[in-house]
Amino acid sequence: MTFRGVLLPETSRAGLERFAGKAFGWRLVGYSIAALIVPAIWAARGRRSAYPFAADILFVLPFLIDTVGNALDLYDMVDWWDDANHFVNWALLSGALGAALARTQIRGAELLGLVVGFGGVTAILWDIGEYFAFIRHSSELATA
Repeated sequence: MTFRGVLLPETSRAGLERFAGKAFGWRLVGYSIAALIVPAIWAARGRRSAYPFAADILFVLPFLIDTVGNALDLYDMVDWWDDANHFVNWALLSGALGAALARTQIRGAELLGLVVGFGGVTAILWDIGEYFAFIRHSSELATA
């Protein structure tokens, strides 16, 4: 392949082939919306309290980690990356809810139950979303 007369190796095609079949159109829209959820809730509630930075950071980090993992091709290069990523992202999303609920009167076993339940549901929904977005029609179906 050449670019402005310079011969480029085949692997340097801007690295975009690693994003093929990964539903990046959906991710672009979904992740952008996700980044606006905490600020939108805070604004809708009248901005009566300090901005929930911990909840916001913990909520957005899984989407950033997923994007970076794809950009660095970690899903294909590191065997355990997908499993570790799902576990860590579950913990981060659960932590985001925990940080948000810590600002309320909910405490103890009730808080723990809500956080663990939310984490379980989001993990399941994430995997269902991945299946419909790109796994069901990809070569990854056999091992997913």
